[in-house]
Amino acid sequence: MPIYLIRHGQSLGNSKHVYQGRMDFPLAEEGVAQAHLLAAWLTARGVVADALFTSPLKRAHQTAEILSRAAGFPEPRIELLIEEYAAGSLEGLTEEEISRQFPEFAGRPLDELGDFAKYGGESYEDMQQRCRQFIAQVQDNFTPEQGVVAVSHGGCLYQLLKLWCGWPAPRHFFTRVTNCCCFRLTLREVQGLRAAQLEWMVPIELMGQPEWRQG
Repeated sequence: MPIYLIRHGQSLGNSKHVYQGRMDFPLAEEGVAQAHLLAAWLTARGVVADALFTSPLKRAHQTAEILSRAAGFPEPRIELLIEEYAAGSLEGLTEEEISRQFPEFAGRPLDELGDFAKYGGESYEDMQQRCRQFIAQVQDNFTPEQGVVAVSHGGCLYQLLKLWCGWPAPRHFFTRVTNCCCFRLTLREVQGLRAAQLEWMVPIELMGQPEWRQG
């Protein structure tokens, strides 16, 4: 089963360099162009999808809608399990503002990264639980011949990659998850364990130059 994990295109929040979390920023014009470029790139490589899941947040849902129209994918299915983490009081702040209001944030130990409970957001354990639920949902409801696409966010995709491709799942897996990058995973079974193999990751920068612009 091929699984394509895709981060949304550049959002207005990305362009403002703020922690977005659950703040519902739409795509910036550049993000719209990125999503069209990604759709063309996937189409040129014959990628097909039997299901297209998306986070309910605008930046992901708009990206999925473009993929549906421009790449011929199915209508997007909103999936709460792959929504971005809630970052509580950090949401809407730049790194500079965070360093002033929460000076301890940048120096947190590694085992506290990805946990936003102390800032009124989502805990690491809660994020892990819902990502595991999404993985089980995909593995239990699709056949090996079907292709699945999921459009989500940097934080959520990072956790999905760790849980799907690592055993035991590492606390940290150091990789960049940039706007409109695409990961391809393939499900396999190893000694009774159902897991995914990371086949490739392509950032938007290697997909060519965007030709589409909003009029």
